[in-house]
Amino acid sequence: IVPWDELSPMDHPRILVLSFSETRVDPRVIRQIESLKGDFSVRAAGFGAFESRGVEYFQLPRAARTLFSKIFNGLKLLVGRYEAFYWSHPQVKAARALLDAVEFELVLANELTALPLALELARRRGAKVLFDAHEYYPGHMPESLYFRLLGARYSGHLTRTYVPQADLRMTVSRGIAELYRGFCGSEFFLFLNSPFYEQRSPSECEEGRIRMVHSGGFSLGRSPEVMVELMHHLDSRFTLDFMFVNRDSDAFREFRSKHESARIRFVDPVPLLEVPARLSQYDIGLYLLPVKSPNQRFALPNKIFEYVQARLAIAVWPSEEMARFVREHDIGWVSREATVQSMAEALNALSVSELRSRKANLEAAARATSCEESATALKGAVNGLLQAPLAGSLPC
Repeated sequence: IVPWDELSPMDHPRILVLSFSETRVDPRVIRQIESLKGDFSVRAAGFGAFESRGVEYFQLPRAARTLFSKIFNGLKLLVGRYEAFYWSHPQVKAARALLDAVEFELVLANELTALPLALELARRRGAKVLFDAHEYYPGHMPESLYFRLLGARYSGHLTRTYVPQADLRMTVSRGIAELYRGFCGSEFFLFLNSPFYEQRSPSECEEGRIRMVHSGGFSLGRSPEVMVELMHHLDSRFTLDFMFVNRDSDAFREFRSKHESARIRFVDPVPLLEVPARLSQYDIGLYLLPVKSPNQRFALPNKIFEYVQARLAIAVWPSEEMARFVREHDIGWVSREATVQSMAEALNALSVSELRSRKANLEAAARATSCEESATALKGAVNGLLQAPLAGSLPC
């Protein structure tokens, strides 16, 4: 446990930021903590070691599960015993025990798995609950047979039962908020996945050279091979660097050995707060995300905002939220279709003057979409809950 200090005096309202994730590599959770800790006494709970000045941190134990317990719990899902599955889950039980004596006036529950526990802990303290839906959980992984057979009904149950009980709710994009409104009638405000504002100028554009980068987590489920294929359709001006953060897997090593070349490089990742500065040497941030689920259709991920703070123009396929973002701020290119050929057509037509024109719009976008803007909304929501509590509605 890391104690708070003078940045979060004990007489300030106490907030618990709860997440079943690795805190030090969860950008959204870190930004919540950093946004709140100057005005509130912040405690945080999550997996792995984490330190932030002024924050009391509780490291949640990683509870091991035996093969028998996995099978037994899987049977609970199969027969619809969703409450029994949740409350008997080793990670929930371990977190419940660790946080039982922690006092707070408001808990910020990250993702659906944390919400039922947050509501129970809050009730016993007369505290409020702010729920952050990082994505749309009833449509989480439609490509997974396990999710379709077991996870979808379980996620649907938790969503209908617990999401309306939160005093207030926030999420990552307008499209995700609309999905929840349609599913269970709950309203959400937006907290964007954006870094704090950084002052910088775009990199100089060079004749005959356009440097592209793709950063973030490595996942074959996001089809990174389409960006490799794109390079085979682009002219010789273009290079692409991959900066993946999770590189310790056979899948990544195979992907790298298969695709690394003179024009496609794999560069080392940097700590979260250094990402925009590291990316600023490039010209274009690239993300070709196939739309296989509602979450991908309405994705507005960290990397898009990191590209903005790095002052990179952005090239994306026409997935709804990313396309809307790029067009609203006029900071890049959205292909006509979600195909490699369509994106290649748009990029091959680029001139240096057009690239400079898009980059010139990035300063305004960086200010308008910075974490400072989202932090203001978050702190206002928290103060509103603490001063004039909102009653959670009944399950739908």
